Amino acid sequence: MNWVRFSILNHRTKAERLKVCRDAGNPHLFDQDPLGPAAQEAQLELLKNHAGFEDLKADLRERGQRETAVVTAEGVLINGNRRVAALRDLRNGEKNLKAQYVRAFVLPADATSEEIRLLEAELQVSKTFLEDYSWINRGFLLEELLTEHNQDFDLVAKIMRMKVKDVRDESRKFKLVDQLVAISDQAYMHVDFEPNESAFTELADHIANLPVAEANAVRHAYFLGILGGCRYRDLRHLRRPDALTYVETELEHSAALEAAIAHTGKVEHKASDVDALLEDVLGAATNANRVEALVGFLAKKSKRDEMVTLSGVGSLSVEALLSQVNQVVTQAAREARDDSEEERTVQGPLRYVREAQEKVERARDLLAQARALPDWDEENFKGVVARLRERVATLDNA
Repeated sequence: MNWVRFSILNHRTKAERLKVCRDAGNPHLFDQDPLGPAAQEAQLELLKNHAGFEDLKADLRERGQRETAVVTAEGVLINGNRRVAALRDLRNGEKNLKAQYVRAFVLPADATSEEIRLLEAELQVSKTFLEDYSWINRGFLLEELLTEHNQDFDLVAKIMRMKVKDVRDESRKFKLVDQLVAISDQAYMHVDFEPNESAFTELADHIANLPVAEANAVRHAYFLGILGGCRYRDLRHLRRPDALTYVETELEHSAALEAAIAHTGKVEHKASDVDALLEDVLGAATNANRVEALVGFLAKKSKRDEMVTLSGVGSLSVEALLSQVNQVVTQAAREARDDSEEERTVQGPLRYVREAQEKVERARDLLAQARALPDWDEENFKGVVARLRERVATLDNA
């Protein structure tokens, strides 16, 4: 049991490891000495905090280890990290004698790092991969494979036993999280956005083929809403070219948020590797707008009890500012929803009449062919046309 070591390359906990490094102020906590006690203990704690860990322990306590783990020749686990963590916790915490050993298949000593990484992907695919990996850590693994294989989506899809479209969708979604983390200068980490999968999914799907300006407008509105904790069901109403107009109109009613925008001054944007990757999806960045400025300001302030002094409004907590963001973006989304419903109501009668006109023209074009067929019923046709004239006449008096 003591010989095996947890894999620091394991993608199931990558997002969590990044956050631990940031919080510890030690970016090399896991990679400086990955097999050392500090990294191993930190990894054990991450594995113990994963959902379902206590259920796994209970199962191992009752039935023992049933699946064989896979380790490198040096004893690094490629598959079975959670099981070993649970066994180790049973041994150390409960002195469970059945948890003293772990059954493992040992890889050849000459296995390369690339072969090991591909083996991990192979072992974690399909149902296990989709259930055990958070969507954030799944994104990390897919992006690493895409980088290694020169963005060959077909090959990565085969490796992960996924559809090519699903790999592309996951990649677009993950890149949006990547960008928001970059905007925050890591005040927020990828794992912080795990609860927002639906919002990022809908955003990525919507802007995939939009013109750059419209894609960026919707993206900035969504980013602000995500930071403010808005419901994704409300945010979806801002999937429109004039999304920023709705948000900026509501911002005018918030003195605190207007002061925060003024506090940002001239928005400076530093080019990054993330931007280069996103240009493939969204195109080059457009000029900064007031919503983007507010996103850039609030994204760097993840500590909700932090106080911010703003000209004209005094000192406010980040919590209070984000609460106002929630109200502003939610109201903007509802205004957009109401306008869409009103537009559908206004345009509805005209649209239905035009559709009816087009169908009448199609019927006229097919009429000669239909009359030549033996099953044609001329009397029935005349009756239908007569009823149609009656219904059209009612529009004049409606």
